[in-house]
Amino acid sequence: MFPECLRKFGRQHSLLKIECALLVIAVLSPLWVMPFSTPVVADVVVVMHHDSAVSTAVRTITENVPDVQVVEYGSLEYALTIHRTFGRVVWVSHGSEKGILAGTQILS
Repeated sequence: MFPECLRKFGRQHSLLKIECALLVIAVLSPLWVMPFSTPVVADVVVVMHHDSAVSTAVRTITENVPDVQVVEYGSLEYALTIHRTFGRVVWVSHGSEKGILAGTQILS
């Protein structure tokens, strides 16, 4: 009789744990989803290469255009921002006939 009671309590206890976990997930998930789903209305400058000319261009843009968000190409911030952007996007790098320089690679 006593082990039967413990088994019953154990099942109820594990169901209670699952219900509590689901409740916590349901309450906290909007806190994680909202930042990743809200649109970015600011203009975005994507830095694709680092040298003095690119830095000067980015500095000039940020000084003359209000509310600009600067992200580095290939970074986590870039991946989370670029698909939600409704504003203008400016890609800053060097270009040639072969393609655009992004870090050490040439994109064509």
